[in-house]
Order: sequence, then C-alpha cells, then structure tokens
Amino acid sequence: MISLSKKIFQMLVTEGRNRGIYFTILMNISHLIGILRGFFIKLFISEI
Repeated sequence: MISLSKKIFQMLVTEGRNRGIYFTILMNISHLIGILRGFFIKLFISEI
C-alpha cells in the first residue's frame, strides 16, 4: 500500500516536472515571437 502511493507520488512529480518544462519552452517561444514582432514593426515603421 505504501509503495503504491509512493509510486503514484513519483509519477505525479515527474509529470509535473515535464509539464513545467513544456510550459517554460512555450513561454520562451511566445516571448521570442513577441520580440521578433516588435523588431519587424520597428523595421516596417522606419521604412515608411
């Protein structure tokens, strides 16, 4: 019984860690897209 709950707890911990990694990757990608968009908007405005 104790080993089962320990196994479930480890699964939840690893799952949460993987979710955290995916979340940080998504946040970094959206951050980079925002930076690139701002950069292109600056270029576009300076061209006009």
